[in-house]
Amino acid sequence: MNIATVLLAAGGSTRMGSPKQLLLYRGQTLVRRSTMTALASPCKPVHVVVGAEADPVRSNLEDLPVEIVENENWAQGVGSSLRVGLETALAGTPNLDAVLFMMCDQPHVTPDAIERLVSAYQQSGVPIVAAGYQNIVGVPALFSRSIFKDLLAVPPGEDPKCVIAAHAEQVFSISVPEAAIDIDTPKDYEELRWMSDQPQSV
Repeated sequence: MNIATVLLAAGGSTRMGSPKQLLLYRGQTLVRRSTMTALASPCKPVHVVVGAEADPVRSNLEDLPVEIVENENWAQGVGSSLRVGLETALAGTPNLDAVLFMMCDQPHVTPDAIERLVSAYQQSGVPIVAAGYQNIVGVPALFSRSIFKDLLAVPPGEDPKCVIAAHAEQVFSISVPEAAIDIDTPKDYEELRWMSDQPQSV
């Protein structure tokens, strides 16, 4: 089964006030940590969508075996990066069976969590398997090829969760409590740093 990863790392981090992709946690930037998680999972190749701060993010990942694709329209929203990432994944693997979408700001998501998503996808037979946490069904999430058309039609200002909601009866969710921690604000990052005594950014 051919499953690729699209890691969304193009946002402008407006609520953070600085590029969260480059914030450090346990010795790695958030984007590198998420990329390493993807590379340690069965879902390869890995495509990283960059936009805001594209050059420093690209430099931070240049030694890793991933494809970096720049979304020039990143400011339009996550949906535009989702589309660019999926189009790139399909161009590289035309016979793609499914795609895993990840965000770069969930530092506690592990390769084991991704493997559990893949296992559930293979065993359940449903077109969408998503992470469940704090009464949310969201990313990371796996989408079968039958859902690609809907993913490509996501409005720029939306994200993968709108597709999950639209196909609620076809979604299988598994508990991934570690996905509940995402970094959107300085307060979020301070709470994360409380767990690890690291500098604030590269």
